[in-house]
Amino acid sequence: MEVTAFNERAVKALRNAGFIITQKTTVTNPEYAVQFADNIPALNCFSKKYSDSTKPVSRFAAIITCSQADKNCPFVRGAATRFAIHYEDPKLADGTDEGTLVNQQSCKQIATKILYAFSLVNNHKSIYL
Repeated sequence: MEVTAFNERAVKALRNAGFIITQKTTVTNPEYAVQFADNIPALNCFSKKYSDSTKPVSRFAAIITCSQADKNCPFVRGAATRFAIHYEDPKLADGTDEGTLVNQQSCKQIATKILYAFSLVNNHKSIYL
């Protein structure tokens, strides 16, 4: 896996979807405080490798959103469950007139699949996406 920065169009799409996102640092790979509601603590989000020391070591859900990462990481040590959510990379539309729309569509697609996956986890069902 590689470390990449949170794409600015993706940040904008998530803000448009109602997330509260505050950039905490301005380095090459910035950190963001991300909330989905005012009364919920913010998550500290940034691009990281699987081996990053901030990653939990057990009882977490691994969400793989890239088909290449899905092939390269069929097993995630410590994960209680693993979700493979594939979508067309919105980076393909960077620099085009459709870039913003493509990011908004990807945001909606990913959010829908994640909400579905979380509903299965809540109901203790097996998950296959």
